Amino acid sequence: MKKFYLAAVAAFVMVSASVNAQEYSLFEGGNDVISSDLTLSEVGVSTSYLWRGQELSGLNVRGDLSANFESGDFSMGVGTWFIHAFQESIYGPLMKRGYQEWDLYAYLGYGGLTLTVTDYMDNSDARYFSTGLSKGTGHAFDASLEYNFGENFPLTLAWNTILLGGDDMEEEPFSSIDKRYYSSYAEASYDFNIGECPIDFTASVGFIPWTSPYIDDAEGAHFSWLGLRAGYNIPFPGTELTLPVSTTIGLNPTDGRFLWSVAIGF
Repeated sequence: MKKFYLAAVAAFVMVSASVNAQEYSLFEGGNDVISSDLTLSEVGVSTSYLWRGQELSGLNVRGDLSANFESGDFSMGVGTWFIHAFQESIYGPLMKRGYQEWDLYAYLGYGGLTLTVTDYMDNSDARYFSTGLSKGTGHAFDASLEYNFGENFPLTLAWNTILLGGDDMEEEPFSSIDKRYYSSYAEASYDFNIGECPIDFTASVGFIPWTSPYIDDAEGAHFSWLGLRAGYNIPFPGTELTLPVSTTIGLNPTDGRFLWSVAIGF
């Protein structure tokens, strides 16, 4: 069970857990028709790694590097996301101290619709897309479809499904050997502000549509996350630089567990 969880780590749709970090543009180019950039973002430190209603690690550092292209309403890009955890989760060693993850992803977008495919890779086993615990793999191939309704109605709906890799379970209650569960996660998130308050808020709700070996002791459809994130960019006087800070509080309605995280970008 513990080994399987090492493959069960996500990157985006991490609204509830990610650092609202400064974006550092390393390169900008293009013309009036096509623009491109190389961006370093989501760089920061977090007190815990929250994922789909679970705390998978304690103190960690993370970052994202992506190459992006835009032309009108069309966008595309490739990137890599990483995390290194220094502490275990207080709820159990689902991720050992020193855990590392290095993900590769690519996306296509048109208007508010974005399709993303991600290869989640951890440091447990390098075998590529093997199935079954007896074979083991540190990879999980995920497809994500997301729609954002725009600035006038900042609601985002997302659906994620594991298509290949570590998505089967031989232990009880998941006793079917090498059965693929197509583990899925749906999330709705809404960005908002309160009056003239400079703090940005995001409320999110996460739902598991059917039994998934990624969520321990929970069978069938259930809500796994109710969360609220607050972020603020602390300005440095006399400069345009800011220090992004955020905090996330949440509840896993299935097991009644409250979760909390503080993140700082740099």
